[in-house]
Amino acid sequence: MTWITAAGILVVLLAMADLVLTTLTVRGGGPLSSPLIRWTWKALLRLTGGNRRGRVLALGGPLSVAGMMVMWTLLLWVGWTLVFLGSEGGVVSSSSRLPARGWTLAYYAGYTLFTLGLGDFRPEGTAWQLATAACSANGLLALTLSVTYLVPVVSAAASKRQLALLVGVMGGTPGAILQRYWDGHSLSAMEQPLGRLCPLIVTQSQQHLTYPALHRFHSVEPASALALRLAALDDTLHLLLTRVAPEAAPRRCLLLEVRGAIAAFLAAMDAARIDPAPQEPPLPPAACLGRLGVPQAEPAGGDTRWSLHRRLMLALVENDGWQWQDIHERPATPRLPGEG
Repeated sequence: MTWITAAGILVVLLAMADLVLTTLTVRGGGPLSSPLIRWTWKALLRLTGGNRRGRVLALGGPLSVAGMMVMWTLLLWVGWTLVFLGSEGGVVSSSSRLPARGWTLAYYAGYTLFTLGLGDFRPEGTAWQLATAACSANGLLALTLSVTYLVPVVSAAASKRQLALLVGVMGGTPGAILQRYWDGHSLSAMEQPLGRLCPLIVTQSQQHLTYPALHRFHSVEPASALALRLAALDDTLHLLLTRVAPEAAPRRCLLLEVRGAIAAFLAAMDAARIDPAPQEPPLPPAACLGRLGVPQAEPAGGDTRWSLHRRLMLALVENDGWQWQDIHERPATPRLPGEG
């Protein structure tokens, strides 16, 4: 075995390790896929100049998925080309029996990897016959894993939009959500929709771990931008837990359950290398409680229990290309009769 063949085997193993870690595990992307996804997103952010509603950002998810597949294909092709370059006569022309060299070996590695089976070149000797069979099997396995990975990613992206829209139809912003569910006596009407959201948020957190490119499926509309809608919901929960009197708020155990689900979602963002913001975002304004006549509790001074949680939420919003004040912009969702 020559050093060129050894180098080719290492490249093939690296590509397959990244492919398997990305498609068959729930730990996030592989060592090559994760940086590729981040660099693609950063390049799009620079290209748009921070225009979060630019249509270019909507290409982040598709470009990330396509980029991973192109990267795996090229690495496998280069790797197997190097393997056959070290064959020293292991691949010959079917007609002239002359050894294949240079770009001809790249051509041979390519059509073998893609299982085309053209037959104008063939392996010479048992070792290179086995290597050719391994190359063909490797190409078939890589193609199968890539295609079967693509379908659930698209499905998960649709579920991501669905979850954002479900939060949006609750009201969209903290003030609008509270206004919609305040009946003049309590906010207990929120319990049913919050109970429905909790498992959906947990499911979405696990999908983000399983499909790292899902982070980059960006919606240019605030109503379907999950980062914005989760931030608005989290601010609403913060008001309910810290500023609304217990007798007027939904059950505290349910509020903590939903916020715990959001915390699980934020924990999944570690796979996308989203670090907490240096400072907390502004606290949600409690003025809407007074306008609605919601009984208020005295704010607990110096309470920092949710500081890291809120810093992560701010980082999530900004990493998705938005600004914190965007969570207070009411999305264009249907309003109930009688709402202002």
